[in-house]
Amino acid sequence: MDPYGCRAMDYVREHCPRQYAAIPDPVSFFTNMGEEMRAQVMAAEETLAHAPGGPDPTTPEGWGQRLGQANMATLMIEERVFSTMVYEAMPPEEDPEDLASPTYVWALTADPSQRDDPLGLIRTRSHTQEAS
Repeated sequence: MDPYGCRAMDYVREHCPRQYAAIPDPVSFFTNMGEEMRAQVMAAEETLAHAPGGPDPTTPEGWGQRLGQANMATLMIEERVFSTMVYEAMPPEEDPEDLASPTYVWALTADPSQRDDPLGLIRTRSHTQEAS
């Protein structure tokens, strides 16, 4: 399995456990997905490689700039392909346990006086006046 397939499989296993469990053969599925992702990235890279413009690649400075642009373009292409094929196709599942965690509930509490503040991170007006 190539790095694209491994990355996709890790994401789905961690963030979409029910969808992952529903895949009959995850290794084959993500191997094929990784190969398809690689093909899309390579096709886009090939198109960009023949695009006109940019610095003159025959000079050392131009070559370095062109290489930097190509590397950045590859990263952007990879992220776009991964986003389309994985993130949008398999959005993360909400874990009911995460939504009931003390940290999540604490963050949602509108009134600071109602929040549990074991580290003393919340400073109210009375705390700041006492410190003065």
